[in-house]
Amino acid sequence: MAFARRAFGLSVLAVFLIGAAPKSPPLHQLVALMRAASGDPYRYHITSTAHEKDNDNDVSISADFFGLQFLTRRCDGALCSGTYFDGSQLFSINMNDTALPATGEPALKAIRYINSGMFLSPDFARAGGVLTDMAVVRSEGKAYRAIGVKAPSAAPMYVLADPQTFLVSGVRDFKGAVSFDDRDYRRVGPLMLPFSIYQNGVAVQQYDTRMISTTPLTAPHGLQPHFRAPPLAVPILQASDAPIIPCTLARVE
Repeated sequence: MAFARRAFGLSVLAVFLIGAAPKSPPLHQLVALMRAASGDPYRYHITSTAHEKDNDNDVSISADFFGLQFLTRRCDGALCSGTYFDGSQLFSINMNDTALPATGEPALKAIRYINSGMFLSPDFARAGGVLTDMAVVRSEGKAYRAIGVKAPSAAPMYVLADPQTFLVSGVRDFKGAVSFDDRDYRRVGPLMLPFSIYQNGVAVQQYDTRMISTTPLTAPHGLQPHFRAPPLAVPILQASDAPIIPCTLARVE
């Protein structure tokens, strides 16, 4: 895998690199260690569940992940809404399970590349992705290895890798507007997955369960029509280029 050794060219990086410790191990070896530690979650369909309180109502949340795709549903009783990302386009899901186009793809796509582990895949560079070694940075008094991630058609981000576990500890953008932290990693089959997600320092998701599914991730399909009887043939009143079909409008035939 080819890796870029140049920085992204943003002056903000200088702040992080002050007092940085020597880079060890080298980037290609760090990537291999991170792949082995995570288990390549992008290769699996992962289902997750969570619960939260909203005005004393018990709200259930389900989330499906597979590669860049994800599907989340938030249900208050029988009423559900959610979000679907097909890998390039983001959709909002209404209560009828109909997907409607939404916005937010560049940053969302970058985060999915990282959270799915696809940025560590051998195919990442071949698809045009670039990893940049940003050496060691400190966050909240702890040292992390920082890796710049530029995925195809996605916003540039950088990853904080824990040097003890080789798991992703956090994701940051270069403007300081996006900050995600992955905590409470647990073993799920061959994978190590975070059960607590923090955004800008606030807990936004605490999963109850996470597991690997053997079924495919299917896109929302909306309401499906159901017919009580097979369709009937409708006779045409006369043969012409403009067929006339019998009908009734306001009780007038």
